[in-house]
Amino acid sequence: GGTRNGIGQLSGETAGGKERNTAGEPERSTEREDSTQATGAAANTKVKREEPSGKEAIKKRHKESLSKRSEGGDRTSPIVECAVLLSELALQGVRTLAFCRWRSLVELVLVHCRQVLKQWKAEDLLSKILSYRGGYSAEERRRIEKKIFKGDALAVTCTNALELGIDIGTLDSVMLLGFPGSVASMLQQFGRAGRSEREALCFLIAQRSPVDQYLVTHAD
Repeated sequence: GGTRNGIGQLSGETAGGKERNTAGEPERSTEREDSTQATGAAANTKVKREEPSGKEAIKKRHKESLSKRSEGGDRTSPIVECAVLLSELALQGVRTLAFCRWRSLVELVLVHCRQVLKQWKAEDLLSKILSYRGGYSAEERRRIEKKIFKGDALAVTCTNALELGIDIGTLDSVMLLGFPGSVASMLQQFGRAGRSEREALCFLIAQRSPVDQYLVTHAD
């Protein structure tokens, strides 16, 4: 299946906004008019929706989460960017693998992701956020693999231990925290999603290393 590569954050549109103008009719706003009565007379009051909903709300949370974690206007930590994006995908039910180059990064992304979900009042998803890396017992690895295969895991932070040779079923998205060292490895990891002729959403979140920065400025 086709695979779309992307660098950055999800975008989406809510069902709100202005309705399409048809048959020459004037456009109508989604602002709703509530009719209230005061002292026997009717008074029309326009009430605007202050809080966004759906994907717009997720985008707002993403922006707020990143801005709170940035310092001095510099770019937010790639680890936090990865965790926030992973949380967004989990909220939308997108099954995702997040490949990290080192075991320590696997655990850091997992911790930050769970913190973000708690901040977003999505504690019910915490049990569906897992990690997978070398150092776990064989029994623990089999348990996690089974959860991924059955679809019980929405997001998994992992090392390249999940890159080859393990059947984990069909996934929707893959993100890489840092360039894995070779184009072949990058494509192998991206290939974990979008099997059986399904499309997939893939991200490369560049770290601050010279190689990563060169790649994102010379993507072609």
